[in-house]
Amino acid sequence: MWNFSDYGNKIAVIDKNGNKYTYLQLEVMSRDFYHAVNERCLVFILCDNNLETLYAYVSCINNQIVPLMLDGSMSPHLLKGLLDKYKPRYIWMPKDRQIDGEIVWEKDNYVLKELNDNYYFDENLALLLSTSGSTGSARLVRLSYKNLLANTKAIIKALEIDCEHRPITMLPFSYTYGLSIINTHLYVGACILLTNESFMTKKFWDYYNQNGGNSIAGVSTTFEYMGRLGLFERVDDRLRMITHAGDRLNRELYRKMVEYSKKKNCRFYPMYGQTEATARISIMNEAFTENIIGTIGKGLDGVKLTIQDSKGQIITTPHCEGELVVYGDNVAQGYAFDYSDLKKSDEWNGRLATHDRAYFDENGYYFVTGRDDNYIKINGKRINLTEIEELLYKKSGEVYVVQHVDEKIAVYGKITDDIKAYIKSIVNLSKVVFVNVDKIPLLGNGKKDIKKLRETGDGSSFQN
Repeated sequence: MWNFSDYGNKIAVIDKNGNKYTYLQLEVMSRDFYHAVNERCLVFILCDNNLETLYAYVSCINNQIVPLMLDGSMSPHLLKGLLDKYKPRYIWMPKDRQIDGEIVWEKDNYVLKELNDNYYFDENLALLLSTSGSTGSARLVRLSYKNLLANTKAIIKALEIDCEHRPITMLPFSYTYGLSIINTHLYVGACILLTNESFMTKKFWDYYNQNGGNSIAGVSTTFEYMGRLGLFERVDDRLRMITHAGDRLNRELYRKMVEYSKKKNCRFYPMYGQTEATARISIMNEAFTENIIGTIGKGLDGVKLTIQDSKGQIITTPHCEGELVVYGDNVAQGYAFDYSDLKKSDEWNGRLATHDRAYFDENGYYFVTGRDDNYIKINGKRINLTEIEELLYKKSGEVYVVQHVDEKIAVYGKITDDIKAYIKSIVNLSKVVFVNVDKIPLLGNGKKDIKKLRETGDGSSFQN
């Protein structure tokens, strides 16, 4: 995947303490990890945005060891469930985590523990990722070496990434979008700023500016909070590129990001992706005009986008909504639910049904309108919950979540009389309930934590 010797003494990484590591040093660290494992097997990596996670990950990919990248803050209970389901040979984890097993190697603040015997899995399997943040779901995405390389090259080409780009780790390694930042920038010999500081802190932006950061990648809530907290003003004038992916960017925020990028004289790339397609699927990389605000653009190099109806027929008429279906070498091999699934070969054969509703316009630009499960029908009326969230953001500048709960529309966020009246005027329904939440909880990847919100909003919490 990567040939670090090509970049020799170029700086590959700057850690949170300002320590600099060259590509040759990264190669030595990754080789040490490989010698400790010394076989093709499954390794769980408890991730943090740190050097230990980085060299373990690149060592696994370069040496055909299969890593499962997990949120390092995952609870012991959820982690045990995954350990029981997948029976990894080893786990690479911080020294302060308590998991039974024999320590076979330790370096810096991590230890490698041996847990189980080895077993066979498909020769093309390269990487396992979860689509569910830190919730511990047993369903994993099976990614191949072909997937990783195809998507990495396509992203580099689309974004024109070069060795002068210097991104910061705003997103976690356990998240496919965050991992693709690592994949692409190491491939071109760029320098990565490693930190697990929250982007909402002064310390994060001081570190970013002091070490020459010039690239930012985030999801919608990243930019929503940056705008509310005035954090865009902390970014200095070296900024070259902003990318968005991971979730739908509402039109109002989309417009604001376009305006900000023009003000900063940098490039803004709205993108669209899914873990099941390795990371990123499409990009908008042409001049912005009013009539294409909100688009996810067109497919990356080697990626074909189609809109299909409920019978799987391709829709060829612009502005006709259907399911977005993707074809390409970036499409994963399939899902896994326990260790026995890891021996399976490619089940999807380069076709991914995204379960997102979308359409394209006369110029071939694609627009995602929401997920299948975000369309509900109450009293015979079909309602797009994503659209309601966008209208609330446009009206108030606050982040809201709108969900279908027990045959009701539940609205989570800062609830005022104005918001109640506005929602009911939009949907004209009596079955609307409100849950007052001071701050929308987020997953480690920056997306909204819907599960935690629903736990907050049980029936007793609803305000009519």
